[in-house]
Amino acid sequence: MPSMFKQYCPNSRVILDCTKIRCESPTSLMLHSETFSSDKNTTTFTGLIGVAPCGAVTFISKLFTGSISDREMTRLSWILELLEPGDDCMADKGFITEKMLADIGAKFIIPPFKDPGGKGH
Repeated sequence: MPSMFKQYCPNSRVILDCTKIRCESPTSLMLHSETFSSDKNTTTFTGLIGVAPCGAVTFISKLFTGSISDREMTRLSWILELLEPGDDCMADKGFITEKMLADIGAKFIIPPFKDPGGKGH
């Protein structure tokens, strides 16, 4: 585990993020609306990735249609069932709810980041 993790979040088990994979636009209007990602403005499939603090990929979900929310994908991916009481889970704000983790005894950590002006948030 990197020294910064050992110092500030020693119970970190996983860092979660999603990745979107662009796909061909379906001819079916229903399938198009299900795969359309408004933030990418194209049709996509989305997957949830879990990475250990050491950098090893420890979780890859199945692919979901691009219209799914990050929270819903987290819930449906089964990653929460793999976490244990006392684990810390790092993800972007709005990605997961503290309640989702509190229900299993885990803790939510929002990583620090820098804004374009160089001030930390």
